[in-house]
Amino acid sequence: MTTCCSSQLLQPSVLTSLIVWQSQNGLGLRIDDLTEHQLRVSQKATWAIKLVYPLAVMSVQNAFLFQYRTIVIRQWQRWIIHTMIAVVTSFAIATTVVAATECLPLRALWQTATRNERCINLVAYWMFSASFNTITALVVWMIPIPVIRSLHLPTRQKRWLMLVFLLGIFTCLAAGLRIWVLHITLERTRAKLGRYLALVATWTSLEINIGIICACLPTCKPIVDRMFPNLLREPAKEPDFLRMERYNQNGAGHTAPKVDNDCGADQTITVATSFSCHDLEGSRDENAISGAYSFV
Repeated sequence: MTTCCSSQLLQPSVLTSLIVWQSQNGLGLRIDDLTEHQLRVSQKATWAIKLVYPLAVMSVQNAFLFQYRTIVIRQWQRWIIHTMIAVVTSFAIATTVVAATECLPLRALWQTATRNERCINLVAYWMFSASFNTITALVVWMIPIPVIRSLHLPTRQKRWLMLVFLLGIFTCLAAGLRIWVLHITLERTRAKLGRYLALVATWTSLEINIGIICACLPTCKPIVDRMFPNLLREPAKEPDFLRMERYNQNGAGHTAPKVDNDCGADQTITVATSFSCHDLEGSRDENAISGAYSFV
């Protein structure tokens, strides 16, 4: 489990490091203002990001799915989760392979003088992969809603667990905004392309890191319990005898109940707000009897 968690954190960390490295080599600047060295390094960093990004998305979505797997009970729910894990993992591997061989020879990505290069349709590839990742993010976000509702948990814990998992909608929103930014970037001229590529990199990083934060929130429950002990606990219900005693003591014109010693210890003790046991035994007044409370 520790190895799995470490690998799920590795790809987002590598992705963020690559974006920082790219920003140090001209990301956000006009392409015409970059030196030849900066342009080559930036394009290599872009290619590396396209390799790591599918694996990072896979890590985030599988982090949610493996958490869902620990709380589901029904077989059909497990089947859905296992199917989604297989789909997410397979698509990540496929897109990584496509990104690794998007141009042959590969140096055509950063050397414009390369001849006889063969490249895939990068625009179609980017839009399809981004759209598919957004759809899978929506499916992963919706899976726990019926599962959590069927759990036998205290009301407060169930509500907080639902809220934590529903925060994953921010990952879906970030993925959708990334598609929108990617779409308007592809329509820009070369002069303005650098600034919009910086926006794409920003939303790429936000999508992955917001997903990791949301996936880690359920593990913070012990810390929340220690810092705010009453936040997730249900309020204790007052026992019936304490509630009745408080009612008798606070009732208008009533005094604390008294029980005669000769009522018998092995009998059911009948307590009235203004009558003794003998008064109740000898009384036929239905109103007086209906005002009594019985304790075993």
